[in-house]
Amino acid sequence: MNTTGESKFEKTLEKAEKNIDKDRLLANTMVDSLVEYVAGNRERYQVVGTVLGKFMDNLQKSNEQLIKIAALREKQVVAVEEEELTEEEIYNALDKQKE
Repeated sequence: MNTTGESKFEKTLEKAEKNIDKDRLLANTMVDSLVEYVAGNRERYQVVGTVLGKFMDNLQKSNEQLIKIAALREKQVVAVEEEELTEEEIYNALDKQKE
């Protein structure tokens, strides 16, 4: 595999990781705000509990995406002697994780 391929692969994964980090930061901020908002108030919890659950699901999915990125990196190391993963294959693998 050539250096350009490795660089493109790593750049794609780094871009995905940065996007995941941004999403996690936003979700964590929102979760913290919602937890403060509903603290000790049953009515508020009933109103925003579902939204809070969706943010928690988002955080779980980002954890799964990070695990998938680690697996892709491992696969790339194994594939060094065979062939390079394309950017499309990387994003397809991440998209499958979202489902």
